[in-house]
Amino acid sequence: MTRSVSLFTKDISLPAITLLEGNGIDELKTLARAISKLSDFNQSRSYRDNFALLAEWKNRVGVDIECLCIKDTRYQYYNAGTELNYLEKNMHGYLENSDKDVDLLAEAILTREEKEAISGLDLNDKYSNIIKLWSGKEALAKALGDALSYEPKSLIAPGNWPNASSGCWRYLFFYIYCYTDKFFIISHQDKLITKELLSAYVVSIVYEVR
Repeated sequence: MTRSVSLFTKDISLPAITLLEGNGIDELKTLARAISKLSDFNQSRSYRDNFALLAEWKNRVGVDIECLCIKDTRYQYYNAGTELNYLEKNMHGYLENSDKDVDLLAEAILTREEKEAISGLDLNDKYSNIIKLWSGKEALAKALGDALSYEPKSLIAPGNWPNASSGCWRYLFFYIYCYTDKFFIISHQDKLITKELLSAYVVSIVYEVR
């Protein structure tokens, strides 16, 4: 069974966002593509685990969803792995909380200034910030039409833009907190992780205004 949630549909100054939740990535991709065919607007899609996101906007737009943490069968939290081929290791699945892994992630994704800004954070906060910044860069790269070949360190993360804007570009984000298989919360707060939480995701949207 697939569920659908529509966001920002009543505000014509923002992209329309459709969040799909289901049990299989192939089914979600098929459904998201079918929905895309119904619109003449510019579109961007992103997938992660049991979620698919579709953004529609009159100008260029990019959307990205990344997993922040997931709960394993031993009821301990691990930061979720990411598909970073240039780290020369398979980090898909669980990423152990180690300074070395998080520093490798930062080195692959962040600019020097961005690394310095998070250097004083504890390990979990540092990891969460890296993933949030990376998600924004992914969304920006999609909006620029360069999602497959861009170098993350070449872009300033939209999460660091003053007033969430840079020239003609605007940035939005929110979190998805999953507490059961059938219940999740969409929020701008980043401190809702409790023992009941199953997983958490960050969503980034970058869109062009004219």
